[in-house]
Amino acid sequence: MEVLIPSRIRRKVLLDFARTGGEKVSTGTLATRLKEDAGNLSRELRSLEAAGFLRTGAGPGRQKLYYVGPRKDAQKLLDFLKGL
Repeated sequence: MEVLIPSRIRRKVLLDFARTGGEKVSTGTLATRLKEDAGNLSRELRSLEAAGFLRTGAGPGRQKLYYVGPRKDAQKLLDFLKGL
């Protein structure tokens, strides 16, 4: 999997979304769950959002909630990752 997705944090994010079924999650919650720095994680989340894999919605207060976008290829990738 390292060859397909070289970023360690991005791999952890994708696997987490695959395991949790793509639930809506804030950067802070995900950082705690993955034991990663929120700043580095935020950069990866923005990158995945720009690629169309993740979407964002408003959370409580000023929080942004990330979730798997509606693109079919995003769902196919999650299904693939669940099989690993």
